Amino acid sequence: MRRRSLNMFFCWAVVTFMYYGLSLNSSNIGGNIFVNFILTMLIEIPSYFFAWWALDRMGRKGTLMFTFLLGGTSCVIAGLLPKDQHVVIMTMSLVGKFGAAAAFGIVYVYACEIFPTEYRGVGVGSCSMFA
Repeated sequence: MRRRSLNMFFCWAVVTFMYYGLSLNSSNIGGNIFVNFILTMLIEIPSYFFAWWALDRMGRKGTLMFTFLLGGTSCVIAGLLPKDQHVVIMTMSLVGKFGAAAAFGIVYVYACEIFPTEYRGVGVGSCSMFA
């Protein structure tokens, strides 16, 4: 139980940093800040549908690993690109936001399922606190 809790605390913290970091950084990418922000928010809709679809097909762990890998890889690529390539950086940021939003939805569902019923509220609340 302790190992599960520590793993979930870490997953929540990582996905929260990735999700909110990409949301708050959308105005610093370049180009029109309003279009960037709207695109960053609109990408969440298909990501939640993907998470819902993939949870039943790939399982909880597989989907969570895939979305973390997708979001993390695209964020690293976006960080390594030159600043004058606004379109490519925005595309990588959107792919990262897609992965982060899907991972956020998955980690919330997974936390609700991983803790026993009598400790579920405390477990999910603790995960949220560590995030």
